[in-house]
Amino acid sequence: MLKQSQIWTGTIGAVFQMIGALFDMILAPLIPLLIPLLQKFAQKIPDIAEAVANLVKWIVGIWRWIKGLYDKLPNWLKNALNIMVWGPLKVMLGTYLVARMIFGANIVHGALLAGFGKLFGKFLPRGGKSIIGTVAGGEI
Repeated sequence: MLKQSQIWTGTIGAVFQMIGALFDMILAPLIPLLIPLLQKFAQKIPDIAEAVANLVKWIVGIWRWIKGLYDKLPNWLKNALNIMVWGPLKVMLGTYLVARMIFGANIVHGALLAGFGKLFGKFLPRGGKSIIGTVAGGEI
C-alpha cells in the first residue's frame, strides 16, 4: 500500500536525495586525493590483465592434463568414477541449489560450511575455523 502512495514515495525519495547530497559534500574534498590513486591503479590494469590471462592458461593446461589422464582410463574405471564421484556431486549441488532457493542463502550456507569444517577442518589452517567458522557465523 505504501508503494502506491505518492506522498510516501515522494517524501522518502526526497530524504534519500538529501542523504545522497550529504555524501557528495563529504566525499567531494577527497576527490583530489583519489584521482592520483585511480591513475596509478589504471596503469596496473594491463599487468593485472596479463596475470589473469596467464592464470587462465595455467588452469586450462591443468584441466587438459586431467582430461588426458581421464581419457586413458579403462571404461570400467570411468563408469565407477561416474557412479561414485560425479553422481553424488550432482546430487549435492542440486540439493544445495534447491535448498538455497527454498530456505535462503544464510541458513544453507551456514549449515553446509559448518559441515564442511567438520569434515575437512583437519586439512585447513586452524582446523578450518579461520576460513569456515567466520562465514558460517561462529565456531565450528
